[in-house]
Amino acid sequence: MTVKKAALSGKRPALSGNALKIIAIIAMTIDHIAWMRHRL
Repeated sequence: MTVKKAALSGKRPALSGNALKIIAIIAMTIDHIAWMRHRL
């Protein structure tokens, strides 16, 4: 998770806080789905 956050903050510093939150939520959701599928 820390790697993704660093990549997100490093790519586009011009993004608003809301956009960053949305991107982080999407990334975490994808991560969670991938982790669940991996455990199956």
